[in-house]
Amino acid sequence: MLKKLNKKKILVIDNNPVLLKLMVNLLADQEGHQVKTAGNGLEALDVLQSFIPDVMFIDLIMPKIGGAELCRIIRSMPEFNNTGLVILSSIAKESQDNFPLLSDIFIAKGPFASTARNILLAMEYLDDNREHSTQEQLKLGFDDIFPREATAELLSWKAHFEIILNNISEAIFEITKDWRIIYVNPEGRQLLAAREEKILGISLPVFFQGSQKKRLEALLSGKDNAARKSNESDPFSINERQVTITCLPLQENGYESFIVMIHDITKHCQMEEKLRRISITDELTELLNRRGFLTMADKQFKIADRVKNALYLIFVDLDDLKKINDKYGHKTGDKALMMLADILRRSFRQPDIIGRLGGDEFAVLTTGELSGAKAERLCDRFTEALTRANMQSSLGFKVHISFGIAKYDPLTPCSLAELIARADFQMYQCKQNKKCKNSNKELVYES
Repeated sequence: MLKKLNKKKILVIDNNPVLLKLMVNLLADQEGHQVKTAGNGLEALDVLQSFIPDVMFIDLIMPKIGGAELCRIIRSMPEFNNTGLVILSSIAKESQDNFPLLSDIFIAKGPFASTARNILLAMEYLDDNREHSTQEQLKLGFDDIFPREATAELLSWKAHFEIILNNISEAIFEITKDWRIIYVNPEGRQLLAAREEKILGISLPVFFQGSQKKRLEALLSGKDNAARKSNESDPFSINERQVTITCLPLQENGYESFIVMIHDITKHCQMEEKLRRISITDELTELLNRRGFLTMADKQFKIADRVKNALYLIFVDLDDLKKINDKYGHKTGDKALMMLADILRRSFRQPDIIGRLGGDEFAVLTTGELSGAKAERLCDRFTEALTRANMQSSLGFKVHISFGIAKYDPLTPCSLAELIARADFQMYQCKQNKKCKNSNKELVYES
């Protein structure tokens, strides 16, 4: 004889609408409990936003978040510490060894008359054991059914696939057609830097920021049912990682969802960027090399032509590098080149393009106005920086430089090569003028 139970708030989650009606009739109409229902785990999470039940009856096999996943989520949420969890499943016999102790009670579905009695026994058990624990699990109805070999085999395959998904290097998600997450593997949780209960039920694009969110929404919004993949040359960014995203639309028995695979290519991108930097950087001075300078300058030329801004190219040469190398050695000559590179870095602005074209030749492309007084100030900056560097230098001699300036006017355009040649000619004139002034003097290296 079952005793009279305290009235409880109950949530029943099952994708079988007939069973839901029978449960409501039994628990609400006959027993007077407050009962709410959900057709799957995702709907249950929505109900739980505003409803904290005393007892939850959960089916194991459901679309949109199954029973095992839902139990794990509930167990991790402190607000449900006093909620009794009852698994009510038709695969109880076959699955009892495949699932951990996620619930207080495990009921095997059978004929509803016997199942209803087991449900009421479960309610009585929870009523008597308010401080329920998952360390001991009550099993009901197991003697009334026999295990089915086909079901056991399917569950075994499911367990194998879960092992693979839990250890794969890609982040795997299943999302509904309105983009809510209903499955996430461990790599996905790590990528989003959130626990499972903070992920399931949330729209996947929410975890992306700004333009990245809009790009993902565009990828997911494709009209066809073919697989869609982002371009590796233009990766997505999420939580300081560079990733590619593949979206696989699924349609089965009228149910639509997407499998989203996210592949972390951060290390690949970093290696590509490192190789790119190496390919355009001068190893000695760490300025742009000739290739890097020409590439960056060409882009600046296109901008100047579009906005009609003038550019100035300064061609710089380290005087008498061959004599320095011959007398002091190439290592000392390298130090002189690095000294000049440092002077250029300190003399110009961050947006200016500075490069070593080769040997003792350097170039700077700047958008700053260099006519009149500003050109004189640039010369003064060069002179002051060079004087300070020579005073602080331990090379044993003074470093001298020559330079020439050429202007690029987008109204009378020329090629980059022509602009460099004009600045080079101006530098050559500067060098010749210095030689004329010092025609009777040898190059003096000071100790």
